[in-house]
Amino acid sequence: MKRACFFVVLLAVSPVAFFGCGGKKTAANKDYGKPTWLTLDRSKFAKLSEDATSLEGGTVTVYDPEGWRRMPPGTATPPPGFKSVIVFMKDGATIMMTKSRAAKDMPDLDEENIEGFAESAQQLFKAPVRMLKLGSIVGVIFAKQAVDKNRISRKLNRRIVATSINGQLFTYELVSDDKIGDNLLGALYAVISKTQIEGVDAPPDEPVVAEASKDDPDVEAAPATTPAEPVVAAPKPEPKTEAKPEPAKPVRDKKNTRAILDELDALLN
Repeated sequence: MKRACFFVVLLAVSPVAFFGCGGKKTAANKDYGKPTWLTLDRSKFAKLSEDATSLEGGTVTVYDPEGWRRMPPGTATPPPGFKSVIVFMKDGATIMMTKSRAAKDMPDLDEENIEGFAESAQQLFKAPVRMLKLGSIVGVIFAKQAVDKNRISRKLNRRIVATSINGQLFTYELVSDDKIGDNLLGALYAVISKTQIEGVDAPPDEPVVAEASKDDPDVEAAPATTPAEPVVAAPKPEPKTEAKPEPAKPVRDKKNTRAILDELDALLN
């Protein structure tokens, strides 16, 4: 089997290059169990800036995590076939969002097909995969390791989140030379939770407030009667015209997620 390798170049104050190898996929029969949903503590999420950053011609909106620097284009070089959407850096850690350049009409990942996709991803990458839902993003998260190209003894930790929206693969990657703890994960999760991609309903900023009860003493009771409205003559009916049927919209197969796996495998090789 081929080795899964990942290459990224960071151009910071002191240039660092690193690549990751997942090793041979030899654990053919290892059972990682049924993928489960990741439980998140939102109180540990990083605070985000109030101003949104519009990217990809206005089709992607991202909010910056406080304390992180938004880097200029070209700071981080994504794998072949992917383009960098946005990059944040802090104390040697990097968060990069990428988008696939592949011209594939991949199915979207949602709560209906994410479990089957996660199971297939575990078999492909020989690693435990968790499912997550943050804002409008439904995807998977898994861990990988990287090795500093200039210092082979220096290992880098990675968390990769992948989703498919509007037929395109998007990934978020957190890379750190230290152990990835709650502070770093809190920044990653916060960025994902507020990401908005065109064509997907935006997550609500505030929880929905329940309608006030009639028994609430602070709610003014509605009047028993309402004034009568003036009577308006009904308009004359217009002549009926036969409506033309609208062309049927193409239906994507949400169950066949193999194309997403192939594209994600290409990113890690």
